[in-house]
Amino acid sequence: ACAKAAMWAKAVHLFGVMGQRKVESNVFTFSATIGACDKGGEWVKALWLFSVMAQEMLEQDATAFNAIISACEKSGQWQEALQLFGVMLESNLKSNTIICSSAISACETGRQWEKALQLLAAMGSDSVEANTITFNAAISACDKGGKWEKALQIFHDMVQNSVEINTITFNAAISSCEKSNEWENALHLFNMTAQCIVELDTITYSAAIKSCEVCNEWEKSLQIFGMMMQNKVESNIIVFNAVVSACEKSAEWEVALHLFGMATKSKV
Repeated sequence: ACAKAAMWAKAVHLFGVMGQRKVESNVFTFSATIGACDKGGEWVKALWLFSVMAQEMLEQDATAFNAIISACEKSGQWQEALQLFGVMLESNLKSNTIICSSAISACETGRQWEKALQLLAAMGSDSVEANTITFNAAISACDKGGKWEKALQIFHDMVQNSVEINTITFNAAISSCEKSNEWENALHLFNMTAQCIVELDTITYSAAIKSCEVCNEWEKSLQIFGMMMQNKVESNIIVFNAVVSACEKSAEWEVALHLFGMATKSKV
C-alpha cells in the first residue's frame, strides 16, 4: 500500500519497526520497500536496502532487481542502473520487458545509444517483448546520440510490428531528424501524426517548425504554427524564434515583425 502511494518514508519506517520488533523480513518485504523508495525517488535508500538483502543472504529476485534498477534509472543514476542490470544477468535471472525498458532508459540518460541498441537486440534474441516504452527509450537514446538513421529505423520497426506509437515516439523521432538537419524526414514524420491520431504538444510543433526554418519553408512553418494556435497548444520562445527566423530568411520581414509583436504580447 505504501509503495503504491509512493509513501517511501512510511514504508522505510515500517520496515525499521519490523526489525526492532524482531519480525523477520523476507524477499517480498524488501522488494516492496525498495519499490516504495523507487516511487519516492530515493535511490540511495533503495540501494542500501538492496545491499542489506545480500548481507542477510536473501535471494535478490527479479522483482527486487526491477525496483532497484528503476529507482536508479529514474534518479539519473544510469551507471548504477546498468551495473545492476549486468549483475542480474550474471545471476541467471530471467529478464522481462519492464527491467529491459528501465535499462534502455538508463542508456538514454547516459547517452549510450550503442548499448541501448544492444539491449534492444538482446530482447529479441531472448524472446522478451519490447513495448512502446522500450522503443521510445531506444529512439530517445539515438536522438541524444545524434543517430537519426537508427532512430528512424526503430520507428519503422515499431510500425512494422504494430507497436503503439504515441506522442513521445513522434517527438523523439522528429527531434532526431530535425537536429541532424534531416528536414524532409522530420516533416514526413510530422505529417504522419494525423494518420496515427496522436496528441501533439509543444515539443512536436517546435521540432517541425525548426525543420521548416532549416529548409526555408516559411509558409509551411506558418501553417504548422497556425495549427498549433488553433489546437491551443502552448507556445514558447523557441517556437516563435523558429517561425520568425524562417520568415526572415525568406525576406518575409512584414510577417516576421507581426510574429515578433505576437511574441511580445504573449510574453513568451
